[in-house]
Amino acid sequence: MTTQFDKQRQEKEMGLRTIDDIHELMAAPRQAAVLIAALELGLFWRLKDRPLSSAVIAQEMKIPPRRCHHWLRLLATMNLLEQEGDHFGLSPLARAAILDIHTQEAWKLLAIDAAENLEDSLFLAQHLRDANPEKDSAGQFRYQLDPYVQKMEADLDRARLFSQTLYELHTPLAQDVAAALEVNGARSLMDVGGGSGVVSLALLRKHPELKATVVDIANVCIAGREIADKLPEQDRISYYPANFVEDELPKGFDIVLKCDVSIFDDTILAKLAGSLNEGGRLVIVDRWFDMGEKETARRLAFVLSKSLRNPEYSLRSLEDIGAGLTKAGLTVEPIVELPYGSWKMIQARKGVSSLPKP
Repeated sequence: MTTQFDKQRQEKEMGLRTIDDIHELMAAPRQAAVLIAALELGLFWRLKDRPLSSAVIAQEMKIPPRRCHHWLRLLATMNLLEQEGDHFGLSPLARAAILDIHTQEAWKLLAIDAAENLEDSLFLAQHLRDANPEKDSAGQFRYQLDPYVQKMEADLDRARLFSQTLYELHTPLAQDVAAALEVNGARSLMDVGGGSGVVSLALLRKHPELKATVVDIANVCIAGREIADKLPEQDRISYYPANFVEDELPKGFDIVLKCDVSIFDDTILAKLAGSLNEGGRLVIVDRWFDMGEKETARRLAFVLSKSLRNPEYSLRSLEDIGAGLTKAGLTVEPIVELPYGSWKMIQARKGVSSLPKP
C-alpha cells in the first residue's frame, strides 16, 4: 500500500514539476517541525506499548486537546502514527526507524539540533545578507564557534546531553577506528574535539599501553570525565579544556586524532602537526561522500550553514587536505576506508618513526 508519505517522498525524488510542488516544498518545514516536536517531547516512547486516545495523550502531555488532535493526525499522514477512530498508535515505520535505532535521549538531542537549524533556515533571506564576521590582523575571518557549541559553553546540562548522545551514536564508528588504526607502539594520544572521548576510550580498550588526552571546551570535558569515571579506562584518559582553534595545545604526542570535526584550514593542520612527536602521526577521520544527487543536496546545505559564520567556508577534497598536510611538513599515508557509512581515515606522519615495534 502506497501511503501519502511515500507519494510525497517519491515526488520529491523526481524533482519539482508544478506550482503545487512549490507550495508543498514551502510547507515542508511545518512537517519537519511536527516530527521534531514528537521526538523532543517523547511521544513515540509514550505509545510504544499500546495506542492511546487523543484525549489521554493531550492530558498526559499537557497540550490543548484540539491542538493535540491536529498534531497527531499530521503524524498519521506522515506514516509515523496509525489512527483508528480517536486512538493513535505507533506505525511499523516509527518503531523500526526511530525506537529501534536510537535511545529517546539521543533522538531528543537530534531533534533539538534540527529545530535550531530549522529556525536559522527559515530566516535565511536575512542571514544571507548579514555583515561579514570580523577579520583578524592578517585579513582572515575569525573562527566562530558553531551555535550548538556556544550553547554547550553556557549550559552544562546541554553539554552532558550532547556528550552522552554522541557517546552512543559514535560507538560503532569508534570501534571501526580502533580496529583500523595501527598504534605501532604509540604511548600517547591527543583527541582534538573528542567530546566524550568515545573514540579514545575504544582505542584504550584495545591498547593497554596507550594514554589519551581529550581536548574540548570546558563543559564537554566535565561531561566526558563523568562518562569516563564509570569505565575501567578512567585512569588512562584525561580531559584538557580548550578551544583547539584559538588556544594553545599541549605537545609531545605520538598520535593526534581529529574525528568528525570538519575544520581543515591549513593553519589548523599545521597547529595539530606541531603537537606531534618526531615520527608521530596526525589521524583525521571524517565523511567524504560519493557526490551522488542526494548527498550533494545534504552536503551543500551543510556547507551553506557553515558559510553563514565564515563566508569563505567550503568543503575540502581529500586531495586538497593531503596538500595541506604536506604543507604542514607531514608525509601522507594511504587512505583507509572504514566500514561505517562513508567514513575515511587519513594518516600523515611527521618525519621518521622512532617508536619501538609492537
